Amino acid sequence: MALSIEEDWRNWVLALAVFCAATAFNYALEYAIGGSIPWLIYFPALALTAVFAGLGPALLVLVGALLAVVTFWIEPYGVPFQIAHLSDSVSTAVFGVAGAVVCVVSAMARRLLRRSSLERLHMDIALTTGNMAAWTWDVRSGKLSCSSNAARVFGMLPARADDVLELLHPDDLEHAKGIIGRALLDGDEYSFLSRLRPAGDHPLRWIQTRGHVLRDTRGRATIVRGVTADVTDLASTQEQLRLEVQRKDNFLATLAHELRNPMASIRHATAMLGYDIPPEKRQWARGVIARQSTHMARLLDDLLDMSRITRDVIELHPEVFDLRTAIGHAVDSAHAGIAARRHILDVELPPTPVCVKGDVTRIQQVLGNLLDNAAKYTPNGGHLRVRLECHEGQAIVHVADNGIGIDPAQQSHVFDLFTQLHEPGRNAGLGIGLALVKRLVELHGGVVGVHSDGPGRGSEFTIRLPQYAEAAHDRLDWANSATNSASG
Repeated sequence: MALSIEEDWRNWVLALAVFCAATAFNYALEYAIGGSIPWLIYFPALALTAVFAGLGPALLVLVGALLAVVTFWIEPYGVPFQIAHLSDSVSTAVFGVAGAVVCVVSAMARRLLRRSSLERLHMDIALTTGNMAAWTWDVRSGKLSCSSNAARVFGMLPARADDVLELLHPDDLEHAKGIIGRALLDGDEYSFLSRLRPAGDHPLRWIQTRGHVLRDTRGRATIVRGVTADVTDLASTQEQLRLEVQRKDNFLATLAHELRNPMASIRHATAMLGYDIPPEKRQWARGVIARQSTHMARLLDDLLDMSRITRDVIELHPEVFDLRTAIGHAVDSAHAGIAARRHILDVELPPTPVCVKGDVTRIQQVLGNLLDNAAKYTPNGGHLRVRLECHEGQAIVHVADNGIGIDPAQQSHVFDLFTQLHEPGRNAGLGIGLALVKRLVELHGGVVGVHSDGPGRGSEFTIRLPQYAEAAHDRLDWANSATNSASG
């Protein structure tokens, strides 16, 4: 409110200054030419006042101009409100009416200019928010006029259409020129998606350009007005969705394969049990059914766990336990797979307990998945290593191998759901094991990472969990909890 009052006060001061300047100029002009044209001088004063100060101040100037002219430039001179000649009365009335019209029209122009300025401001805000640039292209001269935020989109403020074309990726340039050329020849609108190499050190971007062609009376293209939007984020999201769909398709195909093979073995073994066969064959068939059933059960358990985590319905049963014991149980569970591939496994554990708080079953599941993953992606007769250490209040578990390694381009995605490490001639897995490891570790307040020097150089997964403080009252709570569980 204070700002509007201040602005209103300035408008009235401006009106008074314009009136005084116009009156002084009238006197100066009368002295210079030896005559007077008082009405003519006040018309531009009225228009300027109405445009810059508003209708009220302009009407004040009009009233002052009528009084000044009637008093100083119409007989009898120096006597206000008296006019000696009829022609002067008519000219005064005409000036009053014309002056009022000028004030009203100029005030309307002021309002339109303000509205146009506000609309331009809104458009600039919208363009900036949408990361878009509006432009007008003069086809004949090649000149390009752009909105103020064009430099943000193009990395520069282009002066000609060719300046923008030079920034397009070479693989997209001819395609864009073809679309624009056909639109200029016989079209009204055009649109294309292309990559842009902005000026300077800016990274490659994706832009969506839309143009509308305006023509002269002969149908020739003269002006093109359009908008260019930076759609890099949208293109990145679409590419991510495409990859997710591809991963899910691969996952479903792999899942069908993983389930079909054990089912075929189970069906074959079941059929054998229906015949009179030697005891050793019967025992073999039962072993096949047991192994394949266990394999399928583990697949289904992983799928259910991943579903529970993504739906945030998984339940943890936290307790304080020695991480060395969990590692030992995980090694025992993975021993059969490691021995089948003739791997050498080294386990390095500290001599004192390393206590953490969490769900011991889930931590064993995490370690078991990493050991299985290391055994799976290491050629037969490889070397695996598990090492536990403590550093700055963290329990750190390293699971390393000298297997096929991980390509640097894949290392940032190995924990993504449905991501598979492909190797010719080797089962790539379902792509959920490492994603499950990451989610479970995060639920325990830890982090998991991977490092590999590249294909054929092995890999190392690292888990960091908060180490549980071994204060006396903590050990007492642990003991009480164990006693209550035993009594329950």
